[in-house]
Formats: sequence, C-alpha cells, structure tokens
Amino acid sequence: IDKVEPYVFKELKRKKYEVQWVAPEKLINWRRLDVCFRYLYLDLKEKCQELAEDIYYCDIKAQTLGKMIDPDNFGKAGFSNYIQIFDDLYESMKKRGFLAEATIIPVSKDGAIINGGHRLAAALKSNTMVAVVFTELPSICCDYSYFYERAVPQKYIDMAVEYFVAS
Repeated sequence: IDKVEPYVFKELKRKKYEVQWVAPEKLINWRRLDVCFRYLYLDLKEKCQELAEDIYYCDIKAQTLGKMIDPDNFGKAGFSNYIQIFDDLYESMKKRGFLAEATIIPVSKDGAIINGGHRLAAALKSNTMVAVVFTELPSICCDYSYFYERAVPQKYIDMAVEYFVAS
C-alpha cells in the first residue's frame, strides 16, 4: 500500500501483485521521454551545470505547467527544491541502491512506468536494478509531442530523443 503513490494504488484492480527486479534500461519507453530529460540532467550536471539545470528546468516546467509544484508530493515546491530532492535521491541510490522497502515503480500494461521518472533516471545513471510492479493500468504519455506542445526548446527535446534512441 505505501510503496506506490496513492492515486496509483487506488486504481489497481487485483488484490495481489508481484514485485520484480529489472534493469532500468528495460523500462526506457517512448511514452516517458521525461526520464531521458532527467537522465541528461544527471549526466551533464558535473560537466556543464548551467545546461543541465536548464534542461531539467524545462522538463519540470512542462510537467507542472509552470507551477513547479508536484501534486503527488507537496514537499517538491520550487525548482531549487526539485534539484535538491533529485540530487539527494541520486546520491542515495549510488550508495545504497534502489530501496524497495521504501518505494516500488508501477509499470503500465504497455510497459511504461506510470510514476517514478526521477527514480528511474537515477537508477539508469547509477546502474542500479529497480523494483517494479507490472499492472493492468494504462500508460501516461510524456512523449516528443507532449514536450513540444509545452514549449520545451527543440534542442532539448532532440537531446532527450537522442539519448532514448541510443539506449
């Protein structure tokens, strides 16, 4: 119950689900291009922090429609807070791996993650297996068009797509 987001848990149909461990690259999916934006942030932040933060800012601005507040986690409010929480998540995952006792990534019937883009990006960058539960729920779509329609700069969308194609 407390391992997936309440709005996801509420939609689950079955009484029992099996938690599985999978390699994070198996969960890269065209429907969740946001994961590629977040991976780019982690990959670039040591090389070119300003570019990394701008890419991540555009992702979060698109995801929150400019509000910079996560409706599933009111602790994420303001861009600097997003950065701090994401950086902390990544550092934790590098040290301790993916903590299934704390969280599990729900996966749609189409194989795309339903939530957990930050967790998946951190796992990709730290080469850490992730705990998932495969559900019968539909996918959400944060694809190329999603970001284009939310005025994310074309060059950043292209960078995310290039990472997607390469993985």
